[in-house]
Amino acid sequence: MFVLNEIDSTAKGVIQYLIPPSLAYRQNIIDIVFNPEPDTILKQKDKKFAQWHYQNLKIGDTVSIVTILETYNFDLSSAQNTNQDLSNNRILSQSNDGNDYQKLNTKSKALVDSLAQSLLDTITLKTVENIFNYVVASLDYKTMQKDEGGLETALIHKHGDCTEYTQLMMAYCGALDIDSRFVNGKVLQQNSSVNFHNWVEVYLDEWGWIPFDPTFADTGENHTTFDKLQNMYVYVDYAESFQYIYNSTGVKIDYYIFHLGQDDAAFDAAIQLYNTHQYSQAHLAFDALLANPSDRTAALKMFKGMLYARENKFDEGLLFLQESLEISSKTELGSVHYALGNYYALKNETELALIHLKKARDNGFDLTQTFLLDDIDLINLRDKEIFKKFILELK
Repeated sequence: MFVLNEIDSTAKGVIQYLIPPSLAYRQNIIDIVFNPEPDTILKQKDKKFAQWHYQNLKIGDTVSIVTILETYNFDLSSAQNTNQDLSNNRILSQSNDGNDYQKLNTKSKALVDSLAQSLLDTITLKTVENIFNYVVASLDYKTMQKDEGGLETALIHKHGDCTEYTQLMMAYCGALDIDSRFVNGKVLQQNSSVNFHNWVEVYLDEWGWIPFDPTFADTGENHTTFDKLQNMYVYVDYAESFQYIYNSTGVKIDYYIFHLGQDDAAFDAAIQLYNTHQYSQAHLAFDALLANPSDRTAALKMFKGMLYARENKFDEGLLFLQESLEISSKTELGSVHYALGNYYALKNETELALIHLKKARDNGFDLTQTFLLDDIDLINLRDKEIFKKFILELK
């Protein structure tokens, strides 16, 4: 979400967002929801950028981006054991992209060459594993600022963050004429947070491009090893020097990535937006999820209806809640009736609210006195005698 706080009328500012691509074996971009729509979709070679021009925005406007995608478990282990045709993974393009090995000074390059020879094996895969293990063993993790890191820092000071780990592994690959490329992207954490990250892909004749993450292998995160990565990586670009989001005037930038996976991170993230009253972003999230029918459709429509109710858009809200009720399974009925109880409470229709709260209870929704009294959507009911009587019945 881009929040526009001020505008210099003489500025020619632009917000530019690099759109993540669908990539074979790695990820499928299902949908990207922009609000408002970009002024321009700019294509540069194999990249696409969404652009918003400041002259078309006014103070207080927001630009929201919601990306919904599937990611696939792809690493050395899965490549070795797959029955898939990996021919599309063997296209030798963008090799050594982001490799600073050739930019090293003579002394540093000689140091890399000498060490690389000690890691060389007759089998390329074993050589790559030796390089990976050496990088993990030789570096200590330290968060670096943009102007203080780099390959030289990794070589001399033996520390760095994901950029330095990636650059160092690529340098040793480059010294031994093994093709590699720099990956810029994001990692999706279990708590639905999204963090910037870099990792490396190495070209192996038998399988093509294979990703490796020496950073997480060193820090012990996510059970990462040489041959196994968790299904959590979002690829944005094969290059070190890129700007995922460009903002020429310093406006605060945030955006959301929803991952359709076994952990239901997309749904959980949308609910988090709902619970934290970020309603405009929650609408975008639920709309994106509803665009792809699933067994959560009834729940999504229920929350969509409650969003409208909280915004006092009761007609729109009731339509979604009624649709949710019509398609709900028996196990979902209690939740939908509870939502309808909340809806009518917000609308200040006490009797209808109580009817649905009782139906929620009768359909297995776990109601307690504390739960009802803590629900801010029911605040209009708290001084109603009929509600107080219902509360007492729950003892």
